[in-house]
Amino acid sequence: VWSDNNGITANVLDSLDGRVIDLEVFLIDPSNPQAPLQVTTTDENGNYIFLNISEGSYIVRVPLNAGGSSYVIPNIGNDENIDSDVNGNDGTTEVIIHDGCEKIININAGMQL
Repeated sequence: VWSDNNGITANVLDSLDGRVIDLEVFLIDPSNPQAPLQVTTTDENGNYIFLNISEGSYIVRVPLNAGGSSYVIPNIGNDENIDSDVNGNDGTTEVIIHDGCEKIININAGMQL
């Protein structure tokens, strides 16, 4: 999770953007979006992890932090490692299909502070 400072390129993560720390991130079952399956917190690098995830379909929700005013435009460019994956309405991703084995490490969220 990062704060877009419009440094090198707007709406994607670059070296001039800040990281959002201590932000709760939610793992959600799409069939029951009101009850998160897991809650985790971003670390000093804006990273987060959900552990022991079984095979299935999930949504990640990243709420705006206390200083966040909006989300950046999602899915800009061709690099899944630096674009934002949450929509601007409610901070949720599209449904993610997880095979139960592989790590999913490129679900990002950019905010304009």
